[in-house]
Amino acid sequence: MTLRAAAPKPVPRRSEALVQVLAAGITPTELSWPSAYTTRDGCDRLPAIPGHELSGIVELADSAANNVSADEAVYALSDF
Repeated sequence: MTLRAAAPKPVPRRSEALVQVLAAGITPTELSWPSAYTTRDGCDRLPAIPGHELSGIVELADSAANNVSADEAVYALSDF
């Protein structure tokens, strides 16, 4: 049996894309970065999902998203 943690499915905001992540990377020190647990304005970001290096397939893209469209393979370095 495979267990997966559930997270709410996000909705892309202006100029964003929703990506089905197929692979993600995490650096050795990433879990010690303050930005992994708090937003830029100091608000709590828990529960946190670590890893901001990713590759996958675009599920949905806002019309203002630059040069990406649904079903396109992408790789990215995303903001926490």
